[in-house]
Amino acid sequence: MFDKEKLNEIEIGKKMGEAGVGPKVRAVHWCEQDGGVLVMIVADLMSRGDLAQFSQTHAVTDRHVAEIERKIRKMHRMGYLHNDVHARNVLVDGREDGGFDFYISDFGFSAPDKN
Repeated sequence: MFDKEKLNEIEIGKKMGEAGVGPKVRAVHWCEQDGGVLVMIVADLMSRGDLAQFSQTHAVTDRHVAEIERKIRKMHRMGYLHNDVHARNVLVDGREDGGFDFYISDFGFSAPDKN
């Protein structure tokens, strides 16, 4: 029913959301359409978009980069490699105190670390 990329996006995305690495997945819906499967993943809203958008209006600081690195390292400790990290796959959420939280997204190319 689902190809490997869609299964990864759903299964690994849920694990990463529960661990605080990615946005929390709230629901997954799918339907068959034109001989294929359309998948919609409902996750927490990231109020500041992705890192590419964020960097147009905010300075990306060493603290921000360190948080992103911690999330990637946590994913690795959980036994997974992302395989597609770039600015559009890092989401940014604003906090009430004016700070920002960063989350990894798009787990379609992720895979278990075989080491």
